[in-house]
Amino acid sequence: MIVGCSRSGTSFAARMLNSAGLVLPGKHAEPDDFNLHGYFENDRVTSINGDILWGSGGHWFAPPVDLRVYSYQRAQIVQLLAWLCSVEGIVGWKDPRAVLTLPLWLDASRDLKIPVHVVGVFRNPAAVANSIVRHERGAFDYRQALNAWCISNTRLLDLADAMPDRFSWFTVDQPAQHSEANLNRIAAKIGLSRRVTIDQAQYVCSENASVPNTSEHVRSIHQRLMETHAAQWGIAGPIAFDACQT
Repeated sequence: MIVGCSRSGTSFAARMLNSAGLVLPGKHAEPDDFNLHGYFENDRVTSINGDILWGSGGHWFAPPVDLRVYSYQRAQIVQLLAWLCSVEGIVGWKDPRAVLTLPLWLDASRDLKIPVHVVGVFRNPAAVANSIVRHERGAFDYRQALNAWCISNTRLLDLADAMPDRFSWFTVDQPAQHSEANLNRIAAKIGLSRRVTIDQAQYVCSENASVPNTSEHVRSIHQRLMETHAAQWGIAGPIAFDACQT
């Protein structure tokens, strides 16, 4: 399960792991000008998660305080997981919304005795907020986008604490060769048969490690993300980011 705040690199992570052998079955959202390689999102997964969030009075950019989940929605999750288990190979799905609904999927997976590994993707909050504002064409502003980033990444940190042996961090806030090594470690963890190879000429990462024009709260979350990523992959101290264009 590949999750993270929207516009953080979840599609890139999904595409790279798919190239290493991760099966992402079902109908996917079509590519567009914001994501030329596609979103790698199973329509059924996004529909279920969107329905749960809307039914709870929220959305991915304005998460509900509590999830209000109906029996038919729990049944849909169970049915989809059962279908995924019928597909040959190591199977996964990706949906940024799921960072808010993932406990429901994990509960159902545990009941069905399905082994699960979560890939948590994060990115520089300033880069994410700017990208969200562009992607949503002004539907909400930079401050709202940062708030969505804070909520999503706080949830990721909580998930990582709760399931450390089944959670892997990934970020595009690092040079291409580091991202490639990061993804290949994840691929090995989940048993994929091929290696990830990143085309460095097409690789895009956040411009730097600084988080300008943001509150101390945002900066503290970002610092925790960098430190937990560094700790998981054996790097001493926060990640040193190269200067890259957004």
